[in-house]
Amino acid sequence: MTLFRYIVLTIIAAFLLGCSAHQTYETTGHYWSDRADEPSRKMGVALAGGGTKAASFSMGILSALVNTGEIWDTDAVSTVSGGSYAGLFLYSRLIYDKTHGDYGVRQTASYFQDCMPVLYRSVFADEGRASGEQRINFMGKEYCTDSNPHNLDENKQYLHQQYLRCSQDILEKSCTFTTTTNDNSAVPGVIDLTAGTVMSLPFSLTANTLFDWPVNLSPSMQAYKEGMGVAYAMRPEDSSVLSENNKVNACRNGHYTNCKVVDGAGDHLPQKVTLDPQERPQFSDLRALYQGKLTPPVWMLNATAAPSRSIWGWLRNNQTDMYRYTFSMTAFEQSSDQSGVLDLEREGVDLLSAATASAAFFDANQTVLEQPWKFLGGVGQHIMNLNWGIDVPAQGVSRSRRVIRSFLPFPLYYADYALFKNPAYIRLIDGGSSDNTGAYRMITDGFRDVVIADNAQDVDGRMTDICMLRNELAIRHGLYFHVPGLTDWPAPCTGIRHRSMEDGRQVAEMFPVHDIQASDSEKPYFYPIHAWPYPFLLGCISTSESLTGCMKNPDAQRAWIIKPAIDYAYYIRRQTDRNGSVMACGNQTSVLIPCETAAFLVNNSTVTNDYGFPRFPQNGTVAMTLDSSSAMYGAYRELADFYMTTALAAIRRVKDHPELFNQLMDVQKNHPLPAAEHKPAFERTYPAGDINHPGWTDRIRDRARKRFMQHL
Repeated sequence: MTLFRYIVLTIIAAFLLGCSAHQTYETTGHYWSDRADEPSRKMGVALAGGGTKAASFSMGILSALVNTGEIWDTDAVSTVSGGSYAGLFLYSRLIYDKTHGDYGVRQTASYFQDCMPVLYRSVFADEGRASGEQRINFMGKEYCTDSNPHNLDENKQYLHQQYLRCSQDILEKSCTFTTTTNDNSAVPGVIDLTAGTVMSLPFSLTANTLFDWPVNLSPSMQAYKEGMGVAYAMRPEDSSVLSENNKVNACRNGHYTNCKVVDGAGDHLPQKVTLDPQERPQFSDLRALYQGKLTPPVWMLNATAAPSRSIWGWLRNNQTDMYRYTFSMTAFEQSSDQSGVLDLEREGVDLLSAATASAAFFDANQTVLEQPWKFLGGVGQHIMNLNWGIDVPAQGVSRSRRVIRSFLPFPLYYADYALFKNPAYIRLIDGGSSDNTGAYRMITDGFRDVVIADNAQDVDGRMTDICMLRNELAIRHGLYFHVPGLTDWPAPCTGIRHRSMEDGRQVAEMFPVHDIQASDSEKPYFYPIHAWPYPFLLGCISTSESLTGCMKNPDAQRAWIIKPAIDYAYYIRRQTDRNGSVMACGNQTSVLIPCETAAFLVNNSTVTNDYGFPRFPQNGTVAMTLDSSSAMYGAYRELADFYMTTALAAIRRVKDHPELFNQLMDVQKNHPLPAAEHKPAFERTYPAGDINHPGWTDRIRDRARKRFMQHL
């Protein structure tokens, strides 16, 4: 038999075998189980994507939920990308404790207990005068012990958080408390990964180009996955691991409960540690958490079911269709509208793999970059083996079809794409390629209160992720997302309308979104990240196109937007003295940012962005993922904890007094953050530190902040 005849016959066989498979997808929408069978009465928390930066901020959101006890009354936690790191931290520990019979409120609270880093001892103005007890009252927590060289906790009270602090550089997989002031310094691990990636190219090009096998041979993806597991899911047993640079020995000596040593291939490769494969939490383990009286929120991990996993997808314009491509994973269902329901555990996907897929921001099939960068980036990432997504068998595809397809070399395997309506495999990539907020499913499923931790890098204050969510809700569902605290909203969303396209049609053709005008499509808008007086922004969601109509609707959904943003001039004026020391902090009523965050700003005030303000709290997403520190982590976590605690108090009051929500909305409507069409409007003026915007001065922001907080 000639090669040509063999190839023809295999294609025909694949066609015949594949015709017996289902050609349509089915979804059930049973994401939430019985926990959220009345969504109009439910509350969900969305932890947006943004790498290590988002993870640090999301950890603060979870900390507030746990410390206030609201975690047990929250119905869902939805995570994307870096937010999924934080979800992995919490739920892997809940699963471990449930499995080992040590499960309860007390254990959960211990996950987030922490102390004040000793390096800040000289930062506080009262340090020289106040007693130890007074300092604890002032800061809300005690200093970490300093009886050893690394100032580490020795009684395990703070072990979970101290371990996570020292493991922030997940690609390094080392434990260090060394602080960095620059978030883009050289990372030694990147050099090793680059060398490993180059060595992998012949194998990846064979498996993923010459053939189209559903295997991922990317060393960087494996390092990313393992680093995430080691940092966020591995459990230290005692404090010795906090000063142990050699994690291999720590693992062998029993200093972790779920650790395994992986031998290197030969003498030239070092041994390394990884999350024990036998201890990796599964979807079935997650499902077991909802058996019994004490149940946590349903955890939903969000990835993107890529529209395509081939060069044809790289050539097309983006299609940000959250309804179709958002792939949501809970203990009860894993599905998207495009893929249908998939059984990921049966396909060997555990929760660590699911979190990695949710955070796979490097992949040739991403849908964030615009053409021609999308195509060039897709080709480059594919050739350089920088695909971090995972492939899972598609619904209704026979095993015979997949086996026959695996023998077809390039370009013949493209016959599979041409012959069948459904793909053989679904590529799961970063959830940011669809809904980076993680809020879409909860809003469309009718949750009454949705907290959105808008974590992504946004130094210009463009509100891009919230805009994308707003556009998609209007287009796909006829729901309007009103945010009265932002001037000119939703005009900033017009510039990204082209992201919501399908079959070449514009947004306005898909749904009559009257506020989207072609003339405004390229108009830039910026909001002042460093002149942000509110602990959270409020949003109203309903079928009404007007804010008034939404506020009058008793069934309208409520959004609570928490963003890494501060009022820097207010911090300088109210929280520091002439010497630059912190003299006040952590006051909820006056919105005085927490003590550790304030101390971090003192030590890092010279690390500035293009506006003349400190980079914090909008450090670079990629840069911080490559190079973070224990100090950065603590600053973001504490800021998010502070804002979320304030928001939770408001949510509790609104449930008893619904009219309060509209009162808070009115304050932000009357004192909205200004929108600027050029960056200089929000540059810092020296020496006072206020922004260069006459309509948003210290005095105006003080009035807005005071009136808002009076209602709380």
